[in-house]
Amino acid sequence: MPISTAYFQVTEQLLEINSDFSALYSELYLKNKIIEQQKHDYYLLSVTDALTKLYNRRYFYDIVEDEIEISEKNETPLSFLMIDINDFKKVNDYYGHYAGDELLVPFHKYSLKTCGTKKRLSGSGEMNF
Repeated sequence: MPISTAYFQVTEQLLEINSDFSALYSELYLKNKIIEQQKHDYYLLSVTDALTKLYNRRYFYDIVEDEIEISEKNETPLSFLMIDINDFKKVNDYYGHYAGDELLVPFHKYSLKTCGTKKRLSGSGEMNF
């Protein structure tokens, strides 16, 4: 077999392998994007309330150390505001927790407008941070 024919065949095989590799790489890239999105979605499910979209206590404890560190590093003040909704427990006890959650939705929307940042609003059962 002449060298030019062998060279042509090897080049053709390499092009096929490269094409297969590119297709596999594209498929892997897309699957990784899906996995990253799913990881993000699962994280959000673990740190937010499904109805109010408030971050929960887990999120608060996850970020509080970071916020303190950022505040110290930047030498900026840091504040925490605890809000008590009067007789909220009575609403939950009398009407049920679903009704209590429904009551939190407009409160949450108002808080977002007032505080200006969703990132910093979180809640947990009897307490809101």
